[in-house]
Amino acid sequence: MECERALERSADADSLQACLNFIRSLSHVPTFHDDVVSCEKEFNQTTQAQRVALISDFLKYVLAREDAMTSRADVMSDIAALISSTQHGLGRVKSIVADLKTFSRLDDGPPGSFNIDDGIASTLAMIDHLARDKSIILTHKRGLTSNYTCQGARLNQVILNLTTNAISATESGGRVIVETRETPRGPLMQVSDTGSGIAPEHRDRIFEPFFTTKPRGEGTGLGLSISLQIVEDHRGTLSLESTPGAGSTMTIQLPPREPSTSGP
Repeated sequence: MECERALERSADADSLQACLNFIRSLSHVPTFHDDVVSCEKEFNQTTQAQRVALISDFLKYVLAREDAMTSRADVMSDIAALISSTQHGLGRVKSIVADLKTFSRLDDGPPGSFNIDDGIASTLAMIDHLARDKSIILTHKRGLTSNYTCQGARLNQVILNLTTNAISATESGGRVIVETRETPRGPLMQVSDTGSGIAPEHRDRIFEPFFTTKPRGEGTGLGLSISLQIVEDHRGTLSLESTPGAGSTMTIQLPPREPSTSGP
């Protein structure tokens, strides 16, 4: 089975989760409901290596039951449709893996030519489910005209931190916009939300390590301090504009591109 072979080749958390989601989709078929509940319970109690074997065995079991129940046209129609949808799921897993590679490359390496908007797109693809879960519209507005010399994965980390915070602060039905544009001072990136905003008494502390306004256990208080350090390492600035009850905008201003040293 293609899903099984793909799982064995790429046993990362996202691959396992994609296959588990497929198995969950079988729960509406009466024949498999109890089996799915049992599988998910065991999945949550096992190690990563054990989960690979568990998912693989369950998918084999689904196919075996399919072969044994060819006379159950009503059930098999559902199963056939669900199994065919696995191919779409595997395509999504492949896309996630590609996004992770874009997100993480150049992490510790020297600065290089990087397409910031492409990096943002890959980062947002990784956390789009957070917005969907809250019915938040997550938008990326591209505005940069050329690559920029930087440590791309580190800037991706900043966008990840800022956008995750924005989604967390935004109520269901709100908007989060990640926008880039060229300015005379250099490339600019903004993450804006229609969330709750930041209280005036907290604004001077948001970049302090371990400071957080999230409920206990929901935040480390390191995301913004790390983001500030990364931006400053790029000789840029990170600033906040916020109105309580109306949302916030975090702005990253990078320095101008360095003149090309290549000949005519």
